[in-house]
Amino acid sequence: MTDRPEIMSRLKATLDKIHNPTVRFSRADQRIHDARPALLPERGRSEGPGRTVLFVTEAKAAQAEVHQLAALDDVVQAVAGLLQEAGIDRLKIAPDETLQTLDWSGLDVAFGRGEGDDRAGLSLAYAGVAETGTLVMRSCPASPTTLNFLPDLHMVVLREEDLTANYEDVWAKLRAAAEPDQPVLPRTINWITGPSRTADIEQTLLLGAHGPRRLVILLIDAPET
Repeated sequence: MTDRPEIMSRLKATLDKIHNPTVRFSRADQRIHDARPALLPERGRSEGPGRTVLFVTEAKAAQAEVHQLAALDDVVQAVAGLLQEAGIDRLKIAPDETLQTLDWSGLDVAFGRGEGDDRAGLSLAYAGVAETGTLVMRSCPASPTTLNFLPDLHMVVLREEDLTANYEDVWAKLRAAAEPDQPVLPRTINWITGPSRTADIEQTLLLGAHGPRRLVILLIDAPET
């Protein structure tokens, strides 16, 4: 019986450490910064031109369209052609500074978040994952999440320099970009692989079930593959 107070005291001290917010946050930060890299498959270790080739191959396999452009200035002409092909005369563009600096004269465009009546939208991807042909969209004022889901035609600008080999590299990029006293991660991160689809009903593939029916990737500075 004489040992009971000592045992309970030690248990209390241990529990106080575990549930102390300062200790918990400090340990979480340490685990994040000291995280060991995961075991990556061969397809998740692509480099150089092979990374671009793999991304294009996987994106097309997921039924996304990929248009390889030589420069950012080529985006306007490519978008104009896609809108004409789809019979759409108005475009909603994410209010990203990179997209706003382009010359959109001659096209009916508006900058802002996606709305229910937007038939076509244009966004700038935060990153692309070659392993699966996936686009990574980070939510922020310049990249409204609604544009990822509401337009029937979603066009996304992706710079080749923002291509990563795997998912882990994207998380590392996000952590490295975090500013002091700011959250490491944005409120929302959307991973988009091909257009929206489902086969829940009688195993019949249906495009556009939960988002855009058509996904077009405008890959900048990409070599021909």
